[in-house]
Amino acid sequence: MQKEKEKILKLSQVLFLKEGFSHTSMDNIASSLRISKKTIYKHFESKEFLLKISVIDFMKSNNNKMKQMINSDENAVVKAFGLFNFIGMISLNISDHFISDLKNFAPELWKEMDKLRIKFLKENLTKIIEQGKKEGYFIDESSFLIINTFISTIRGIVNPEIILRKNISIEKAFIGSMKILMNGILTSKGKRIFKSLNNGVGK
Repeated sequence: MQKEKEKILKLSQVLFLKEGFSHTSMDNIASSLRISKKTIYKHFESKEFLLKISVIDFMKSNNNKMKQMINSDENAVVKAFGLFNFIGMISLNISDHFISDLKNFAPELWKEMDKLRIKFLKENLTKIIEQGKKEGYFIDESSFLIINTFISTIRGIVNPEIILRKNISIEKAFIGSMKILMNGILTSKGKRIFKSLNNGVGK
């Protein structure tokens, strides 16, 4: 029973993120899993409820992956670089349809998603910043300011207004923002490591 529910949740998550809420029907989900719609409704009372659970699960799952990254034995520069790249990859897997539908059909869910995003980013970034300062890789500036600058940048890139305008790709926005932010908070020692990462992306 639980495995069945998990399969529905994970497949729905993929379809919602790729096709959006309005372009994903319960029929689509049922046919993809080769089950009846009745089986889906047995676990999820409505498509709206399924969307909400899918989004929250998506956020928590990615937070667990970020925690694994943060708890590794790598230095803080590598962790920050990896975290930013990870967030960028997540964003690339979120379609315009999904963002547009959240804005138009589920604005409250977008707000809830944003709250979780801020909460998880603060938790993970705090650990990275404090580690980086101890290692001498990050400048001795207020952790509060550094963390909120990171979060403001990420929120500015991944939000309905910016994505729907498509003035710049999310990938380019993240790479550019990462370079600006990292070079702004790193010491000379930290910058040397940053420049060596990912075949010189930080140069």
